Amino acid sequence: MKIKEKLDMMVGKLYMYEKENHRVLGWNFVGETVTITTDIGSISFLFPDADQKLSEFLKVEDSLAPISNNFEQYRPAVLGSVASELKDVLVDNIRKVQADKDFIPQAQAINDQAKSIIDLAKLEVEFIKAITYLKK
Repeated sequence: MKIKEKLDMMVGKLYMYEKENHRVLGWNFVGETVTITTDIGSISFLFPDADQKLSEFLKVEDSLAPISNNFEQYRPAVLGSVASELKDVLVDNIRKVQADKDFIPQAQAINDQAKSIIDLAKLEVEFIKAITYLKK
C-alpha cells in the first residue's frame, strides 16, 4: 500500500503513538517532510522514514479509549503567523495594479496564493470549533 493511501486511511481514526492517543485529523507533504496533524499536535518526519514511522502508530478502538483532553497544545498557525503580512502584501498589490496594469497577471497569482492561505485559516477555525465541541 502506498504511503498516501495509508495516511488517507488513518484520517479520523484513533492511534497510540509514543504512549499517547492521537486522533488523526489530516496530513500533508511539504518538500520531503510528511506532517500528520492530530488532536494533540503535529507529528513530522521525512518521507523516506514514512513506512517505519507509520508502523509506530498502533490502532486503538474508539470504544476503548477516550478522546484526548490535551487540547491546549494546539495553536493556530496560519492566522497568527501571516495575517498581518498577508494584508500588507494585498494592499501593496492593489497599489501596484492601480499604478501599472502590466502587474495584473502577477497580482492574480498572488491573489490565488492568498486564497489558499485563507482556506487554511478557515480550516483552523473549523478545527477549533471541533475541539471546543469535543471538550463539552
